[in-house]
Amino acid sequence: MAAPKKKSNKAKKTQSASSNHSDMGELLELVGFNLALANALFVRDVNAACSKLGISAKQFAILSMIANNYGISQVDIAAALMTDRATMMAIVDRLESRKLISRERSKIDRRRQHLILTPRGTDVLTQARRAVKQCEQRLLRRLPPKDTNRLLLLLKQLREPA
Repeated sequence: MAAPKKKSNKAKKTQSASSNHSDMGELLELVGFNLALANALFVRDVNAACSKLGISAKQFAILSMIANNYGISQVDIAAALMTDRATMMAIVDRLESRKLISRERSKIDRRRQHLILTPRGTDVLTQARRAVKQCEQRLLRRLPPKDTNRLLLLLKQLREPA
């Protein structure tokens, strides 16, 4: 049986970078995996902050989309947020049952429903925006503003169609 290999300095740094001290190896060399980990930290923080308002990070995103796109359909939100239709319908149903949004049938296409923020939804979204902004500041506190702006630009470029 071969003797175990000694870990390189790079591997030791990778292992110590992990919060649970598991060796994540090549995973931490992958841009996509690092994006996923940063996203998981952010979503966890947003979920905790928004739970006081009775909404999740996903629900915040949907309320924000509705606020910024008056009368948008749940199909359009699902496409924009890359969420499947069944999940979107369940979330929209929950938001409607809490009277944060309302549905309005389209006058042009009767099969289509437009989503509208209610006054209560607007109040919750206003509070959630403040909480999410604080979460974003905590996430980015280690980066200088120049790097934050560059990161945002790079992420937008990654989302552009090829």
